Amino acid sequence: MGIGEAAATLGGLTAIIGLLTWFFFGHMASSAAQVEGKVQEIITVKGATHRTLFMPKENSAAPCT
Repeated sequence: MGIGEAAATLGGLTAIIGLLTWFFFGHMASSAAQVEGKVQEIITVKGATHRTLFMPKENSAAPCT
């Protein structure tokens, strides 16, 4: 194996590891629940790939369905 092949292999492995790290551990966007009156509306997305903790705001009702 020459220097060119070794560099290409190392570059490919680095790119794959970087892509997987970004996909699984990268920044995940978040947003606050919408408040209508004194009730918070929370939308649940089934089939998500990560767990999310929902914390209702103080002194507001958050119905679970």
